[in-house]
Amino acid sequence: MNNPDSSKKSNPTSPLPTGKKKILVVDDDALVLSILSSLLSESHYDVETAENGKQALATLDDSFDLLLSDLEMPEMNGLELLESIRKSQNNIPVVILTGNQEISVALNALKLGANDYVIKDENITETVLTAVANSLERKMLLDQNSRLIENLMKAKDDAEKANKAKSDF
Repeated sequence: MNNPDSSKKSNPTSPLPTGKKKILVVDDDALVLSILSSLLSESHYDVETAENGKQALATLDDSFDLLLSDLEMPEMNGLELLESIRKSQNNIPVVILTGNQEISVALNALKLGANDYVIKDENITETVLTAVANSLERKMLLDQNSRLIENLMKAKDDAEKANKAKSDF
């Protein structure tokens, strides 16, 4: 789907999108939402917020590059949000935040399709920025790989057509 959003502008010499990446931050704690929004904005990301999973689903569209969501929220928790996003075939990178340090919770989030899992602790600013950057880079590389495979398949088809045309002479 073509989107005129400025975060998706392409450099004519590069097949990769350039510009600010757009992140949807979801958390029911207004203070955490404000801190994360400020942190990401100061790090040159375009940030929108939602207070719960249902609001996030209503806000989420193709213009977003990443979803950063709390795990424990009313109405729809982070895992339910993640599951709903993956069922809709949306492959947006998702980073889950939580105060829960049990490894089983992290494994469940990753199994459901989260790209990363960040524990809310004294290092949250550093770990969130690292998780966001790594998830966005991984998505960019996967998209680039898909484009290269598509181009290779097209070149293969073109070469086969050219060879067939040569053999018809």
